[in-house]
Amino acid sequence: MPSYGIDLGTTYSAIACVDNSGTATVINNITGDSLTPSVVYFESEHNVVVGRDAVDNIPPSERDKVADAEYIKRMMHCTSKDSDQFFHYEGKVKDPTFLSSLVLKKLIEDARNAGHNVQDVVITCPAYFNQTAKQHTKDAAVLAGMDANKVRIITEPAAAALYYAKSDPASAGQTILVYDLGGGTFDVTIMKISQDRRKAEQIHVDGNPLLGGKDWDYRLLRRYAKELGFEDSELDQKAWNKRFEQHCSAVAGQEEMDIFFAGLGKVIEDDKRALSKTDKKTRNLNLGTSRSSLVITRQEFDDITEDLLEQTFAFTKSVLEEANVPVGCCLLVGGSTFMPQVKKGLQERFGSKLGEIKEFQPNLAVVLGAAYCAAGMEYTEVLPHSYGLRCYDPSIGSQYISNLALKQTAFPVKVESNGFSMVGPSSRAPLAVYESDTTLERLDNIDTQELLVEQAWDFGRIVTPDERISFVLEISKDGLLELWGRLPNVPDAYIKHRLAGDLDDEAKQERQEIAALTIVKNY
Repeated sequence: MPSYGIDLGTTYSAIACVDNSGTATVINNITGDSLTPSVVYFESEHNVVVGRDAVDNIPPSERDKVADAEYIKRMMHCTSKDSDQFFHYEGKVKDPTFLSSLVLKKLIEDARNAGHNVQDVVITCPAYFNQTAKQHTKDAAVLAGMDANKVRIITEPAAAALYYAKSDPASAGQTILVYDLGGGTFDVTIMKISQDRRKAEQIHVDGNPLLGGKDWDYRLLRRYAKELGFEDSELDQKAWNKRFEQHCSAVAGQEEMDIFFAGLGKVIEDDKRALSKTDKKTRNLNLGTSRSSLVITRQEFDDITEDLLEQTFAFTKSVLEEANVPVGCCLLVGGSTFMPQVKKGLQERFGSKLGEIKEFQPNLAVVLGAAYCAAGMEYTEVLPHSYGLRCYDPSIGSQYISNLALKQTAFPVKVESNGFSMVGPSSRAPLAVYESDTTLERLDNIDTQELLVEQAWDFGRIVTPDERISFVLEISKDGLLELWGRLPNVPDAYIKHRLAGDLDDEAKQERQEIAALTIVKNY
């Protein structure tokens, strides 16, 4: 039976399978392309357009009905409290999980149209995704109609390492650094390939889920905006976009603005790709009464994005130093690594510390590796974050986090601790699970950390301070968390971030809504 992998990407997504011969191949979409843009256009209440047509063929006046990278993968870590930032369509909020499910539905439908019966699937996500983002990824698959028990999650660098292990005989026994710069996220990991090339073991991980090729696009956009007389470097991107449109409205009518902005994303992407192949690019910028012809060089592009590249190098340096293991090669992963500045910068900055810098289909390695994972290749990963409980220290009268599972710990893992007690007699206790980036077992600055979930534990009787409370924290193979609280003669407390198999009423309604939506095949 074929095995399937999906790369749910910021800018592009893809699906691949391993057939009975054991070879992984990408399943082309209905237009014959290997990559499907992660873009959703709400044509009507009942029809959506996903992919290339949602980028190229949408009426300019309808551009406010198009959800792209800024509303999908880059916001997967967000919760309902961030709903004001989510995509809105006809007064309804479409959160990143909902939008991602439509991209997944498109991939699966196209695969089925090509004769594939997609059931079990491995879906990738960035290594530095937090609990919320990972669980939203799995939720999206279930909303798209998949069985939660047949969906697994693997991180993108681990999947790419599996593909490298399968593709290159020189990988046997190697320790490699995976430099993964995608459209919206960045991960850097160190992986150990087994001697038989059937397993990849993650040793160390770091990254930024809000740093990727889109940020290079925005720098180019701001350079073009400057040519049109607008400059404001202090604003965040969404606020900047709004202010830029206001500036343009002074020189152009609404129809001309719609045409200009509807095509602007493709202009930026095309020019960035051109600068990866040539030393300069000429761009005519015409909007209303503004007319300009700009020649931008590769060197200028490198200069205006230098600080972004430096951020990736800082993470790379940190991983090399903290892991403190010799690296045999550096594997470039993600479409943004096609930019010449990446390879050149890595060579200049790290030299022989990275060994040979290799490329094995950077924009497809993740999805092909996910398919090999689904087919049975083995892997282990380490936690990108620490997880612990909120506690109270009566000696200083303040709260702190007691971390049970620390960052860089290999998972799946189960950790048990019985060193807890009540401050005073009580029949219930509030349980709160936190996520942090520290490797400390105790963390005092609790207010700056991520509260994952909180609920009350009702003991059913009075518990006194001399009774010892134990907790078991378990991280699954997917990197998802569950917690048990245990005390003699007291019902267990059981906490978990809502997993995909446990859809609440709202999510069940969303699943029905998505099932009723028609993905337009030929727009």
